[in-house]
Parts: sequence; structure tokens; C-alpha cells
Amino acid sequence: MTSPEWRDEINKLIENLRDSCANKTDIDDIYGNMCSTIFSEMDKYLNYREYSGRKAGKRFKYHKPYWNDQLTNLWKNMCVQEKAFLKLKGQSRVRSFLRVKFVNARAAFDKYLRYCQRKYRKQTIIDLEKICTDDPRRFWEHVKNLGPKKRSSIPTAVKTDTGVSEDPQVVSDTWKHTFENLYNSPNMTFDENFLAFVQQFNANLERNIDTEPQNNYQQVLLNSDITFNETAKVIRKLKVKKATGLDSCLQYGLKL
Repeated sequence: MTSPEWRDEINKLIENLRDSCANKTDIDDIYGNMCSTIFSEMDKYLNYREYSGRKAGKRFKYHKPYWNDQLTNLWKNMCVQEKAFLKLKGQSRVRSFLRVKFVNARAAFDKYLRYCQRKYRKQTIIDLEKICTDDPRRFWEHVKNLGPKKRSSIPTAVKTDTGVSEDPQVVSDTWKHTFENLYNSPNMTFDENFLAFVQQFNANLERNIDTEPQNNYQQVLLNSDITFNETAKVIRKLKVKKATGLDSCLQYGLKL
């Protein structure tokens, strides 16, 4: 409001107030003229957009750390194709065509989403390995940041015999009493037959471990090295056109 037009209007308003006879109608007219001047000044120098009257939809939220603009565009394209497919009634040929477009858009979004997930996880593993080597003290700080970001806290109120209590001492005592007897109940009873079975089974396992390896075929099989034939057999059973793992190696390339 520093334009010459604004200053001229303000000066004219001041002169009108001085010359007026303190009539309510005159003051209302002067106030209306001032509001019109302010609105015209705002429309001229401030950016604004027209309100269509339509209720604003739910805002799209991004919770994934690997989300980017390309994923957003693919998601919006998939939503547009889905709405077009669901909106059309009748005309089976056109509906089938729209369904194919929606399926292709969904497949493109899912494929790129899995790619971003694998890339982010691989980079996270590389960063953790680098930090573990370069600065072990910061390793656990990065580990704490992994996983969900939402944190829940212990409720500050508990239900007692007399009602609901918010006393910190009562709350802590109630939680302590509830969890200290969770697996250590004083009234817990054991089945003697089951206990004897577990002890005998444990003794048999220890006896089999202590025996010589050549007399235990399962122990030899588990402790032996993975052979080339076993690896080749597993690779031949891999299915192509499937998502890769963290190493980003394609199954088709492994079969060559």
C-alpha cells in the first residue's frame, strides 16, 4: 500500500472526515469507500486465485523416504485411468480398452515403486556398512532411525477400582504390577510329563551333537559347503520377469 493512488485516496479520506459533520451515514459512506479502495489495491498488487466453491479433497501425503516426482506422476496417472474405467458403464469394448490402460498404468507404478524401494534399501545398507567401518559410534544412531517414525508412549491414566487415576505413581505401579507377573505368575503350574519329555528331548539333541560327524548324516549335510551343482540347480529354477533383490541382479542374467 505504498502506491501513489493509495496515498491520494488516504489523503482524500482524511479530508472527508475532517469536513464531515459527524453524521453516521456520511461516516458509513466514507468507510465503505475506504474498504473499496483497499480491496482494489489488494486485487491489483496481490496474487490470488478464484474459489470454485468445490470442497477441497483429501491432501495427498508422502510418508515414504524414497518417494519422488516420478512416482507422484505415475500414481496420478493410475488414478485417472482407474476413474475413467470405473466411471464408464456399458460399451464393453471401450470398457475393456480402458481396463487395459488402467492395468498397464498400475503395473508401471508398481514396477517403479519396487525399484525405488530396492534402491533405497540397498543404499541404506551401504551407508550402514560405511558408518560401521568409518565411525562405529554413529552406527547405533542410524539404526535407531530405521523403521516406523511414529512412537507410542505409555498412557498417563489407568483404570483402578475407584475409577480412572492420573497419578504418576499409581500409573507406574499399575504397569509394573501388570507386567512383572506376565510370565512369572506365582500360581503357574507345570505338567510333569511335559517337563520330562522336554528334558529327554534336550538330552537327545545334546547327545547327537556330541557324536562324531561321520555318524550323523544330517549334521554332515548341514555343515558341508554349498556345491556348484546345487547352485546351478537353484538358478535353473528361477523365474524370469520377477523383481530383483537388493543386489539388482536379473534372473535372466544369472541363467546365461
